[in-house]
Amino acid sequence: WATTFVWGQNDDTHEGKTQSFLLESNFQHQRDTFYTRLERVEKSGHELVLEGADLAKIFPIYAASFGYVHDFTHGNGVDVGLGAQFTIDHRPDELDRYYGDEVGYGLEVFLRIRPSLHRHHEMVDAMK
Repeated sequence: WATTFVWGQNDDTHEGKTQSFLLESNFQHQRDTFYTRLERVEKSGHELVLEGADLAKIFPIYAASFGYVHDFTHGNGVDVGLGAQFTIDHRPDELDRYYGDEVGYGLEVFLRIRPSLHRHHEMVDAMK
């Protein structure tokens, strides 16, 4: 089980500093990984390429993602898995004129390739 909290701040716009927060947690059991991610970012109207007075505003954007990955190969140096992730987001009503008033959501299917995780006892044995 692993959980991460990340905070970031940008100061590269003329509108002032913007913040971002991310909370992510995943649970891996043998070949299966379940995860969730909650995000809040602030985007300037300039970054969103908006018009008029909205160009100088800061907008909070929220997203929640839920995912699953099944590894077909696991623990032999390289893990290869197939996964899916569902994301739903929320943005201020002020952005409806640019993006519509529908709830934003997305579904993706992906192939994950990564080095196998080392287990503690394997590392201890390797050090002997």
